[in-house]
Amino acid sequence: TSCASEEQLATLSGNEEGAVRLAGVLALRRKHSEKLVGFLKDADTRIQLETIRAIHDDRIVKGYPAVAALLISEKATVPDQLFALRRIVDCNFLVGGKPEALALADFARRTELPPNTRAEAIDALAKWGIPLRRDRITGLTRVALTQNPQDAQAAVEKILPDLLADTSTEVVTNSMALAKRWPNARYLEALQTIALNKKITAAARVMAYDIIKESSPETASKLREVLITETSPEFRKLRAETRTGLTTLSEMEAVLAKSDVEQKRTALVQIKNLSPENQQSLLARHFAGLLKEETLHLELSEAVKNSQSQPLGVEMENWRSDWKTRGKLSSFKECLFGGDAKNGRAIFMERQDVGCFRCHKYKGEGGEVGPDLGDIGKRATRDYILESMVMPNAKVAPGFENVTVTLRNGTSVNGVVKAETDTSVSIFSGEDGLVKVDKSNITRRDKGLSAMPEELDTLLNKKEIRDLVEFLATSK
Repeated sequence: TSCASEEQLATLSGNEEGAVRLAGVLALRRKHSEKLVGFLKDADTRIQLETIRAIHDDRIVKGYPAVAALLISEKATVPDQLFALRRIVDCNFLVGGKPEALALADFARRTELPPNTRAEAIDALAKWGIPLRRDRITGLTRVALTQNPQDAQAAVEKILPDLLADTSTEVVTNSMALAKRWPNARYLEALQTIALNKKITAAARVMAYDIIKESSPETASKLREVLITETSPEFRKLRAETRTGLTTLSEMEAVLAKSDVEQKRTALVQIKNLSPENQQSLLARHFAGLLKEETLHLELSEAVKNSQSQPLGVEMENWRSDWKTRGKLSSFKECLFGGDAKNGRAIFMERQDVGCFRCHKYKGEGGEVGPDLGDIGKRATRDYILESMVMPNAKVAPGFENVTVTLRNGTSVNGVVKAETDTSVSIFSGEDGLVKVDKSNITRRDKGLSAMPEELDTLLNKKEIRDLVEFLATSK
């Protein structure tokens, strides 16, 4: 097959012998040929799956639409084809047009399908139009996509209430990311139901409350009165929001003059209820003292921003000046201290949209893609932990580099390097497990970005990032 043309190899799709057809797929993959699409509907599942993997992983762009079209195929719903289904979903994301957004939305609403595959489609829609530097599946760098966010918004608008009412926590959590990105009064009832549902995780319930608070403060206020009776630590911040007695300038002045950090935190959150002039004057009088309280840096930063005080804004920037050379990390300096470790743990263990526990182990349990973080507090500083979350490609932990190796037979293996010698490399693939590859069989090796999502700061707000830092920094 090495001397055959692409056209000649494409004719092998009609050969009666499966081995011959598979050889045609592998040969066309080595040629990076769009003629592979002729094998996508092969009766042999093995050949179909290899074709899907080849077109997606080798970025045969002209073949993406044909793979994307398989989303409506009944064959694509078979559970043991999960790795292929993820690529079919991603090809719809990569093509990125209105029909593809509609196809993903239709797929997501089909309750007869496995929840994790539906959640994958929802995640793709939630990221529609957001610049992503790495491929959602392989982790390799890629060119910017051209997507219209309004296509995804329109596609999910009618079905989102049903998705939010789904029985799968993974589907519900990913659907809330859609509701957060595109708020709509039609989603309020479903979000309230989630917030009050004691059968799902506390982290998901608080997430629902936060979304409601952004779009309907009055509804959130009524809901809060019910939720503050919950004993889970995740609801602590709701109880803090209900504290009374801090409505006037003099009352807040008295609290900020005291030494109790939690009371000061409450005052900084509620200071926005004062007039802009009173906000600015109060913060100016106490700024120097509050800046010394490292656990209050986030609340102080947000209070200064809300007050619109230019002088204090300059002071905050001066405080960040020693991090100016660290890119976007400088705007997260206030997330180093003061978090809620219990809430951070809930985010790590339960938030499906973030997926920490899916990739990382924690004290021996969890995923295989990233390092065990059960004792990260012993091994790394808060600074390092924060940087790894916000800018994961700045420093990749040894032993967890992401690579794709192409083999002589045209196939490829993608995953995290677990071990390497002069003659072989062991790669952990999320689909194939640990694969040992003889280096003599490798024709190409591509280094990918960290498996950590660079867009974590679009999934978590600064308070949640601070909580996650606190949890990891105290894990020893």
